[in-house]
This record gives sequence, C-alpha cells and structure tokens, in this order.
Amino acid sequence: MRYLIRTLFSLVLLIGITSALLPNRYTIAKTVTSHCTQAQFENWVLDLANWHFWTPFATYEKTWQELELANSNKIGAYLKWQSGDNIGEMTVTAMSHQRMSYTSVIEQHTNIGHIEALPFAEQLQVTWSIEGGINAPIIGSILTQYYKYKTQDAIDLGLRNLNSLCKSQRLDK
Repeated sequence: MRYLIRTLFSLVLLIGITSALLPNRYTIAKTVTSHCTQAQFENWVLDLANWHFWTPFATYEKTWQELELANSNKIGAYLKWQSGDNIGEMTVTAMSHQRMSYTSVIEQHTNIGHIEALPFAEQLQVTWSIEGGINAPIIGSILTQYYKYKTQDAIDLGLRNLNSLCKSQRLDK
C-alpha cells in the first residue's frame, strides 16, 4: 500500500513540476512560397465561405460541417463549424488585400491567427501564424505543448492544401 501511495505521489509531483516548467502559451508561424496568385489568395483565404476547401479543420475531420457563416469576406466575418462533438468558431478582426487577422475558439481555447501573402519573385509568400495557450491548473502547460504540436501539423496541412488548390486551379484554365 505504501508503494502505491509513494508512486501516486511521485507521479503527481512529476506532473506538477513539469507543468510549472513548461510555458502555457505558444506562437507558431509557417511560411511557404505559394502557387497562388493574389486573386486566388483573396478568393480562397479572405472569403470564409471558401475555407472548407483547404482548411485543416475540414480536412482533418471527415465529420466537419459548417453551422453558420456571416459576412464571409469582410471584417466581422464569422464562421462556426462542428466536427464530431467539438464546435469551433472564428471571427475576422482585420483584413486587407494581403492579410487577414482573426480570433478563433476551438474546444474552448482561444487563438489569435494571421494569414498574410506578400509578393516574392513573381509568386506569393504565404505566412500563417497562430498564438494560443491553455490556462488550466496543473496540466495546462502540458496540454499547451500538445496543442502546439497539433496546431503545427494543422498549419502545415492547411498551407499545403491551399497551395495544391491554387496550383490545380491554374492548370484548369
């Protein structure tokens, strides 16, 4: 019995120390040289009505479905979706021809994101960055590291999907 109590105490202590040492915030940014033209970027990225074609939220989960969409291509645009039991939503907070900023809530965790396209050697360089974190006692820092890892994969997948979509659209014309 003592062995079990010591083991449980040691495990709780290890989780507590690990959580105290890890940050509970993250910032991720990924940049790719894209096949997108400025017009394609504006169509696919700056209009939330087209996000389901390339966004990682829709491609990761086969049960993804749009629940609500409002003002899809201007400041204040709002997209709400469901994937399984999870509901996510995002609101555009700033927009120009080259950049969109938004806040999103996924699984009760708030993130701030930016997607920007800048000209680079007759192509566009697309950068997607997301800042977020989890403020939960004891395990928040550990969960933050998990979400950072998953978000890095999601950003990478989303940018690859967008690039493929733009490339295939160019070939169709």
